[in-house]
Amino acid sequence: MEKLKDEGPTAQEITNIKATLLRGYETNSRQNAFVMSQLVGRYQFNEDPAEAWKLPEFYNKLDAEGIRIGNALWRGEAVSEETQERLLALFAMRFAEPARVPGRLGDQPAYLLLGMTSDRKLRFKPQNLIIGLPPGLG
Repeated sequence: MEKLKDEGPTAQEITNIKATLLRGYETNSRQNAFVMSQLVGRYQFNEDPAEAWKLPEFYNKLDAEGIRIGNALWRGEAVSEETQERLLALFAMRFAEPARVPGRLGDQPAYLLLGMTSDRKLRFKPQNLIIGLPPGLG
């Protein structure tokens, strides 16, 4: 865990994480309970239900650099001036119904980073919500 916190995930770890998330989505999306929970959640938060089918696109955008930056910010570490210039916003999201969020995640804010890649593509990454460090380790 210390290596992951200090260095971030390797390219192979990112590939493995994406494969796991995509496999889980493929399996779960065939289950009525999963589909209903996605639709109900989107309805409750006034979101477009069609977004539920875009989770694979989101999973495929996860990258090691974004996770390393998020981990550094999460731990209160300084990031380079170049990295700071590429960070457009940092949000803290609190859950309206913490009891509905698995584990300890619901009681703590989830941080979301909005930034640009070096080739100026916009990225939005939830830290500690999908594959970031577990709460309390930062």
